[in-house]
Amino acid sequence: MAKITLYVLGLLSLIVIMMALFTFDQQNNDLVIENVPQKSSSIKEEPSQAEKLNLDEVILDEVIIEETSSNDGIDIVTNSPAIASKSYNIQKNPYKELITRNSDYIGWIQLEDTNVNYPIVKSQDNDYYLKRNFDQAYDEKGTIYMDYRNFGLGFDQHTIIYGHNMKDGSMFGDLKLFKDESYALSNRYIQIEDLYKTRTYLVIASYYDIADSSIIQTYFSDDTYEKYLEVILDKSQIDYGYELNTSDQLLTLVTCTYEVDDGRYFIHAVDITDK
Repeated sequence: MAKITLYVLGLLSLIVIMMALFTFDQQNNDLVIENVPQKSSSIKEEPSQAEKLNLDEVILDEVIIEETSSNDGIDIVTNSPAIASKSYNIQKNPYKELITRNSDYIGWIQLEDTNVNYPIVKSQDNDYYLKRNFDQAYDEKGTIYMDYRNFGLGFDQHTIIYGHNMKDGSMFGDLKLFKDESYALSNRYIQIEDLYKTRTYLVIASYYDIADSSIIQTYFSDDTYEKYLEVILDKSQIDYGYELNTSDQLLTLVTCTYEVDDGRYFIHAVDITDK
């Protein structure tokens, strides 16, 4: 009986040792990098263990991850088998320096043939950047900023972005160009690059009006959204030929104007990135 007991104990000890060795081997195979890749171009060479990227730990603000159909992408270490089974290219996020400079950075807005070519920030309210520049120092021009109620990154039903109407045409000063119908119909595209994607918007309405909180709502039910779209299309001083679609995500640019007391100039556009 004693011999059997010793035999069983010995067998159990062997199993424990084998499991420990297996676990150690798995840990060595799951080495992750401490820092994000420093190369600005896609990583093409065969990755060593130290070049594996742990998708569950990396700060996604610092890298851009793109799936590739080739076999020369970097290995991805993650708890998701569906992701880990694919190949990826990893590049340093070109906006990492802006994020480091100001953690409120959320994207970049550009309108062709205008001076609108600026970083976008988002704070905890809509007042902070009224007279602060991108580096958060005092500046009458302020900064282009997203409504604090928005999440950003294309998740919002209605994204609102504000900027001052400067006399020298800087910030959102050039939005006044859209008051000319010929110009407006020829320059309908707005481009926003967020941390992960470039989004293109098509202008559907533009007009001046008094400052009205009902125009800067960020969320609607299906019924109220349809009514809202009808209202802004009716207000538009230019007919852009837009056909109402409640599945469209809306972008609104807002700046001051002086045709009326406490006036605002509104430009509304819809996301056409994936259309």
